[in-house]
Amino acid sequence: MAESQKDSTEGPFPGVDAYRSRTPLASLSRTAQLGILGQLAVGTPEQALDLEEDAAALGVPHVPSDGSRGIGEASVRALAEDYLRDHVRVALDPQGSELRMQIRAVREAVEGDPGQWSTLALAWVSMRSRSPAERTMAAAVVASYVLNPVLEDNVPTESLLRLWESNAPQTLEVLQTSLRSSNKIASQISAARLGVWVGDVAQSASQPQSKKTRVGDSIAVHGTWARMAESAWHRPGDDTHTHIKGTCTPGLYPENDYFRWSGGYSRSERTLASTDLVSWLPNLDSTLDTAYGHSHGGNVLLGAELAQPGALLVLLHTPVLPRGDEEWARIRATWERVLVMRARADPVVIADGLRTKSTGAPDRDKLPFRLIRPHIKDRRGWFTHGLFVQQQTWVRYKLSDEVAYERSLPSRLQLPPVPSSASDTVSW
Repeated sequence: MAESQKDSTEGPFPGVDAYRSRTPLASLSRTAQLGILGQLAVGTPEQALDLEEDAAALGVPHVPSDGSRGIGEASVRALAEDYLRDHVRVALDPQGSELRMQIRAVREAVEGDPGQWSTLALAWVSMRSRSPAERTMAAAVVASYVLNPVLEDNVPTESLLRLWESNAPQTLEVLQTSLRSSNKIASQISAARLGVWVGDVAQSASQPQSKKTRVGDSIAVHGTWARMAESAWHRPGDDTHTHIKGTCTPGLYPENDYFRWSGGYSRSERTLASTDLVSWLPNLDSTLDTAYGHSHGGNVLLGAELAQPGALLVLLHTPVLPRGDEEWARIRATWERVLVMRARADPVVIADGLRTKSTGAPDRDKLPFRLIRPHIKDRRGWFTHGLFVQQQTWVRYKLSDEVAYERSLPSRLQLPPVPSSASDTVSW
């Protein structure tokens, strides 16, 4: 379909079509493709399964169904060469150019995993793009290759050094520059890949115990970097917070001593936040009923060891971190029901996965959940890390009704196990 004829709710540009347009949607399509390619090449089978549907919609080649590493040379090489030909033609001339030499060097270095060389070449070229988000995701992918222990073990040292010497300075410069970028997506991608965070708050978020009458039975927990945000969905009085409280969660905590944490991008900060949350919970009227967690705020909630089970956990754009079987068993016993709301090809979640091996949703065998995500052709539901913390999204798709429905169901803790093949997915 011609670009001018694309409907406002039609999905993103798939495959090579994304490289033949200069629109913002095409740029975001390329950004997501690069990140997904990176995860498929150096990620885990769990990540590949999590990305399968979005990868197919974006025309990204899949990993082998047997779970082996690599994407497959033929598929990825075709995409890489289409990119080189259609997007940065100057890079192909002359035949013996520095870029061509680097591509060949990478291919030889990772001959044991043929999908890697072409994906890395594609990411390297993409750092020349005009799009801040695409350039940042490409740098994140390159960094993930270089820092990938499996690749480091299998690639000859001299080849790895040659690759790193040519790419490391540019990669680091792109990521550091992007941290300060006015482009929000680029800044968040860079912070997620570097493992740093944006903000000035570094102290513990533990709240002093108040002597006033306790209020509410439900909470909202912000994500990384969000404690000092001007627009704060989790803050009492915010439009989204007010909407959720007024329509489906009347016990949502309304006072100015609501729970908050540092927002630091590290396991230690999240662990501290989980501990602080448990010590803060006596502020509630009763045991925790419903909890909403955005981004890594969801991991703060998953890490909290509650004395009594919570009724409903709502994960909003949460990059779910890998955990051991014992911890997943504790989480299953902590939450009666779990609802996941996520956008498609969320670039921040993808970038986080390149660093932490996180996924956009839990493994259903480890934590049963119901999933709400946009329809593939709804372009408003792609490439965003904030869709489900916006009031207009809750109103447009009647999400309060979805939460109320989940609250009306019996506790999963009282039900027999659900087979892993069962799918509880709502797409709108």
